[in-house]
Amino acid sequence: MPGGALFNPEATEGRDWTMTRTHRGLVVVVDDERDVRSTLEEILESEGYIVLQARDGTEALARMRGVEGPVIALIDLMMPSMNGWELISAMKDDRAMRRIPVVVLTARGREAVEGANLVLEKPPVVPALLAAIRELLNGLDAPSDHAAG
Repeated sequence: MPGGALFNPEATEGRDWTMTRTHRGLVVVVDDERDVRSTLEEILESEGYIVLQARDGTEALARMRGVEGPVIALIDLMMPSMNGWELISAMKDDRAMRRIPVVVLTARGREAVEGANLVLEKPPVVPALLAAIRELLNGLDAPSDHAAG
């Protein structure tokens, strides 16, 4: 990442987010259940990802402002304040966030969610989740076939 910060340092609650050469990207985990966020963080950090947690869509938007570099969002649908559908819509309306891939994690089944790249049932099968994250982040490095709209 030449010369740019990976994310907004004001949104990191005082943690030291110094980047190393071994990180694979930033994953924003958005879920109102602390245990779900913590478990996903543990799994993802063990795989070399940097993880930011958010309790709802409002907090997630604040944390994603100014994010640069390889980033993906894992979003629950059923949350207080701003739910997952509203968050995805707000991300797609924001020029800087619309290219962030979205994986929806939900107990509601695997029906399509507008604006999501992928929908996985909770609890996710860890190898499938990790493969999806890798694939979506690798797609960010590929040249775009269409102009951003």
